[in-house]
Amino acid sequence: MHLISRRYRRADVTWCVLATDGAQRGFDHLAVAWEDLHHASADELRAMLDTLHRWEADTDPTGTRLPRAKRHDDKTVVTWTAA
Repeated sequence: MHLISRRYRRADVTWCVLATDGAQRGFDHLAVAWEDLHHASADELRAMLDTLHRWEADTDPTGTRLPRAKRHDDKTVVTWTAA
């Protein structure tokens, strides 16, 4: 298990995306821009995760294109925007 931790001044952060490695690695592999996740609605995020899940199941079930320890890893994404 790995953790990346960063600290920023609150005034310098206007938005952020938190993702489990299962979501992050898949989105990076499929070249999804993190800015696209920031502006996505909950339904759009759900659709993106479903698309990633289907890609793993249908296109890369054995992890040839995106090596992974198990067929499907957990995929969670949280977005936050400053009020």
